[in-house]
Amino acid sequence: MPTLRQAVKRLRDRWLLPTSGTVSVRDLDQRFQPVPSGSMRLLLLKMKTLADAAVPVGGSTDPYYRRFKPAPQVESDFVRVISWKQVVKRLRDQQKLPSGETISVKELFQNFQPVPPSQPVPPRSMRLLRLKILAIAGLSSYIDLTNAHMNPYGVADPVNEANRLFGKRVAAAVHAAVGPQRGVRIYPNVKWIAIPLLGNAPFQVDDDTGGVSKILGDHLFSDIDLLEMKFYRDIAPTIYIPTTKCLAALAYLDYFPHSSLNDLPTTVSQAILAAQPGWCGTFGPGVDSATDVAELFGDLLEGNYDMSEMHLLQIAYGYYKELSHEAREWLITGLLAGGTIHRPRVDDTFTSGGTPSDWSRAGFVSPAGYHIRIGETENHILMILTARYLTNQLLYQRDHDPIHDNRRNGNDTILGQSVQTRPHCTELLLGLLRGILRDDFAEYNAKPYQHETRTALLNLCSYAYDHEVRLAARMVLDYLSAHIAVSSNDLRRMVPFRRRNEGPNVTQLTQIQAPDEGPGVMNVGLLEWQLGADPMTEHFAIQAGNTRAYENPYEDPQGADRPLAWSISSGGGDSTMEGLSDYRLPPLIHDLFVNDLNRRFFQRLHRFIRYDEIEGTDAVDGPVSEVGRLVTGSPVGGCGRNVDNMEIYASSPSYLITAGGAPATYAVDPGPVVDPVLAQVFPKGKRKNAQQLGVAVTTSFMPTGQSAGNDTQNYAKDLIQFSSFAQEGSVENYGVAPDFACGHRVHLPNWCKQAIADDLAQRPNDPFLYGKFEFVNKQGAHGRPGFYLAILRDGDFTAMEAFDTWLDPSMPSVTFEQFKSGVWERNRHLSESGLKNNVEAEYTTQNGTHLHFVIWNIVGALGLALYGAKITRIEYDAGGHLDSIGDAGNDTTKFLNGTILNSTGEAKVEITNHCPPFLGSKITLDMSDQWRPRRTSETGEVEEAGSNHEVWIDFGWTGPREGDFFHPFNSITAAAAAVANGGVIKIMPGWTTEKPSFQSNKRIRLVAPIGGVTFGVR
Repeated sequence: MPTLRQAVKRLRDRWLLPTSGTVSVRDLDQRFQPVPSGSMRLLLLKMKTLADAAVPVGGSTDPYYRRFKPAPQVESDFVRVISWKQVVKRLRDQQKLPSGETISVKELFQNFQPVPPSQPVPPRSMRLLRLKILAIAGLSSYIDLTNAHMNPYGVADPVNEANRLFGKRVAAAVHAAVGPQRGVRIYPNVKWIAIPLLGNAPFQVDDDTGGVSKILGDHLFSDIDLLEMKFYRDIAPTIYIPTTKCLAALAYLDYFPHSSLNDLPTTVSQAILAAQPGWCGTFGPGVDSATDVAELFGDLLEGNYDMSEMHLLQIAYGYYKELSHEAREWLITGLLAGGTIHRPRVDDTFTSGGTPSDWSRAGFVSPAGYHIRIGETENHILMILTARYLTNQLLYQRDHDPIHDNRRNGNDTILGQSVQTRPHCTELLLGLLRGILRDDFAEYNAKPYQHETRTALLNLCSYAYDHEVRLAARMVLDYLSAHIAVSSNDLRRMVPFRRRNEGPNVTQLTQIQAPDEGPGVMNVGLLEWQLGADPMTEHFAIQAGNTRAYENPYEDPQGADRPLAWSISSGGGDSTMEGLSDYRLPPLIHDLFVNDLNRRFFQRLHRFIRYDEIEGTDAVDGPVSEVGRLVTGSPVGGCGRNVDNMEIYASSPSYLITAGGAPATYAVDPGPVVDPVLAQVFPKGKRKNAQQLGVAVTTSFMPTGQSAGNDTQNYAKDLIQFSSFAQEGSVENYGVAPDFACGHRVHLPNWCKQAIADDLAQRPNDPFLYGKFEFVNKQGAHGRPGFYLAILRDGDFTAMEAFDTWLDPSMPSVTFEQFKSGVWERNRHLSESGLKNNVEAEYTTQNGTHLHFVIWNIVGALGLALYGAKITRIEYDAGGHLDSIGDAGNDTTKFLNGTILNSTGEAKVEITNHCPPFLGSKITLDMSDQWRPRRTSETGEVEEAGSNHEVWIDFGWTGPREGDFFHPFNSITAAAAAVANGGVIKIMPGWTTEKPSFQSNKRIRLVAPIGGVTFGVR
């Protein structure tokens, strides 16, 4: 007979008693009720009998994920206050206060009542007065990096320093997203107003001014709200959906454990219980007819709830334990499982269960019986599938329903047999991920959809139970990170993009701003997404940490301010999602962001039309429309990879030269809005859908930091630009080579014009000493970026050479005068012969590279543009080895080739860093077989998925045993025999009496993702 202690241990090992805490004999007697009661012998006998009869159990409803706990931070490190002087100046500039007069605090209270008069308020609250004035002045929310940034220059080991500060950067984002100085509220502040023919409708109320919005149903939440209201008129009930502030609020106490805001998890739980699932994808409820689609495309009752599910997934996996039991279950079984994908004329689907065979379709319409397919957008396809896949994992832990088995839920029962009739979730995800490594995105460089796509990938990388999916997502993120590294300078990008071609994303200088330059000169912001900047800027500010461009404050009349030095104009939601994921930059790629002197490369990316990537076409319901076939350029509508265009980047430590690219057709089959008949009937739909078009931007020369002058890092107008913006026509803005750019037109910013004037002033008696060449001297101080420029303008046609003085080891071995003389000696012929339309010319750079290029500008038929520039051939000098690696200047046949990124086969990518300390080390990403992703790190470590490189165990599983999460093994011995050498065995919580044996010649790693595993129970 066992002792009492032994009996209790046996029952605890078998999960028949709580595994922790004290237990009394009285408790045991009440629980097990021996007869007669009170007999210790009979109690021990009953406990022994129960223990002997117990069978191994396993599994849990808790997510199999443990989040990383960061080092604690101090709230006061992230709470700098904007000065009263700064705010008053802003109000005077806006003529909201009289200029030139002193003003007292009393007058400020009189002019700006801190809250609406109907609300009681503590008298003379300076905090509320400040918030009110900040709102009226239009100063935006911001992430405070004061204590989270590296020095802008001279950091000995920038990768390690950036990693050291990573937690502080994430803390800054979380702090900004929660905004403890403003508070946290569950429901938004709205006012219901009676509208003729509509009834009562909600309008947003400004929390600071009390003003009521004039736009029906617009932006029904503020930066303090955990819930956003969604109003669908009388078509569907009004609902609330959780905002990203819920995620930040749950993370807040991880970063600031000593905060007084210790009720945040409870408040978030209350908000989740008050929320309802929404509509995912392009369309919301009630969009069903051709009229609805054509008139409302991208306008009224849109979906987009799958965007919200991206942060809900982070909450479900990362902060499950912080929620109440009721909130956990509603989050998973309601908010995540219940996301509805409404598709006109097609059955609704959900973000749980199986994937439909026509998964890439947003619906169809049939005006007058004419079948027109509507394609779903790439970002929605990936987000919906990610939400479905990761939600299925959590549901399967609860019900083991085969429809939630991601590896097998494409099957239907036909004549009593299980037959695959559509893609399984895992299979489809792997195919999509492989397609990205094969040919990039259909919605390439999209504003803002890069953010949405990236959050889906971050979630898959962090939470997927299938090793193949988790590794494939990480590999795609590695590729994307390297792509951002080569296409950015100090996080700023001005690159060709596809969606959304509208508003701030395509801002150009007006005729008044640039009277002598013609249309098409870009003037987007380069740092603030609100001003049209690339959305990846904020993500990589947190991820990579090269935040030098944010060093100076900046006031913008549109309100996208950086009110303080080292601040980002943002509410912090996007960067919080980035920082709370598991993905981290590999050192080899991270170095390309933060190590200036290693940023010498020449890179090409070439997208090709991929007719074989049909993405769930209309096999079920017949041929697609002829319109879709003609517009998309694909034999089958809905193929997003339907373009042949390129990106080209030539980088040096002191600058980045970026090709503007070429226009592209619609990203998805636009269906009715470009139908030749319907487009006339519904012109609004056609106008709205133009945002799908891929655009060419100008070719640009972007100086590093502020090497061109103070505050020149903020706007595209301060870049040298060649050619012009185009959304259609035969345009090729490809005139880029190492240290060289050309185009049929040029925009010279003020700093450049002044530098040219300064040079000419040095030789007033001989302005034509160098023919048509003009020169710029922006040589920097020792250890700082700087450059010389030679600019040849012949009419509108322009060619430019740059020379990086930062790379010149002797500082300078080439003086400015020597540079000018060398340019003239090597290229005098070009000045004398001129730049001729559509005639090849030659140029030799200071570094010895010999270029062949052509510029053209030909008036096309029907007014379509026929202009561009390109490099036809490059002959590299023997010393320019970094530029010549991959032969990006001459070989245009590959998806990727150049100094950093190279395609070595179908869906195989190598990322190489040729500079110290890596010296040619590379990361290899191989998805040639989507079921066997293989990643080789810069140190040679190989991670391979599939082929049993990772298997699962559930000790209580009685179903089929194949080793994956959904059909796990139930013994360690079976798993150990099946797992590949060097593989991983993941064990779900549970217990077993098994005493496993292992092969002595096989390396195996045992992992219990959330603990709770006991084996060898006696």
